[in-house]
Amino acid sequence: KINSPIYSVHAGFRVNPEVKELGNKFSKRSLISVQEAEKELVQNFGKVCNIDPFMKIYLENNVFSNKNFKTYNGENPFLLCTSSDYYRLFKEYNFNLLLDIGHLKVSCKSLNLDFSRELQIMLERSDYIHISDNNGLSDQNLGLKKNSDMFDLLYSFSSLLKDKTLTIEVYDGMESVLETNNCLLEILS
Repeated sequence: KINSPIYSVHAGFRVNPEVKELGNKFSKRSLISVQEAEKELVQNFGKVCNIDPFMKIYLENNVFSNKNFKTYNGENPFLLCTSSDYYRLFKEYNFNLLLDIGHLKVSCKSLNLDFSRELQIMLERSDYIHISDNNGLSDQNLGLKKNSDMFDLLYSFSSLLKDKTLTIEVYDGMESVLETNNCLLEILS
C-alpha cells in the first residue's frame, strides 16, 4: 500500500512470543527445533517475497540478549543471530540480509563468539546495515562515539561499508544521531 521498493522483517523465533515481549525479555516456554522454526520461516518469508517481484525484501538478524540467555539457560530461542545461522538459512532460501550490528554485538557476547569475525562475515553478505552501539548485554541503540571500540572496529571495516545502505538506528537523542553521522562520515572518508 505504501509502494516502497524495499521492506524488511525480523527473522523468526523458536517460540511464539507475546507482542509485548518483542525487544524485551521473553517468558520461558518450550522451544521448537531449529529445523522446524527455520522451515516455517523460509515458507512464510517466501510467501512475503512472492507478493511483488519488484520489491526487495530483507531479513534482519535477531538479537539474543543476556536476559534471554539466562531465561533459556543458554539455548537460543531466536533465528538468524550468527553467521552460521545465516549460511544454514541461505542454503534453504536465497534472501537479502539486513545486518543490525547492534543485534550482532549482543548475540556474539551472549553466545561467546568473536564479534569482529562475525561482523566481517556478515558485512560481506549484506548491502543494508543498521548502525548503533550498546553494552553487549542488550540492544540499547546507542550512538557511535569516536573513542569507542565500535567506532574502531567499523573504521577497520570501512571498505565493507562503502556503497551500502546505512541506517542510523539510535534512540538516545538527536545529538547522538548527529555524532553517529559524523563518525560514519569519518569512517567512510
